[in-house]
Amino acid sequence: MRAYLCSSKAYASLGASKIETYGSALKGSSFKDGSTNTYYVVEMAEKRAMSRAVLKLAGLYSLGVFGEDESESFKK
Repeated sequence: MRAYLCSSKAYASLGASKIETYGSALKGSSFKDGSTNTYYVVEMAEKRAMSRAVLKLAGLYSLGVFGEDESESFKK
């Protein structure tokens, strides 16, 4: 099986706060290995990058709040 990897960079600002962050997605055979089972790796990487940007600007990422695509507990 071939693996497909994509990375996306997001820039965000809120007032004087500015951040840049990354999101990535890997096309794989199962969620167990941390990959996605879809060919929409570019869209998934973008979604993860945007989610991280918003959570970081809001100060929630440092408190352990993660996006839906990052948390293992959401996959169960």
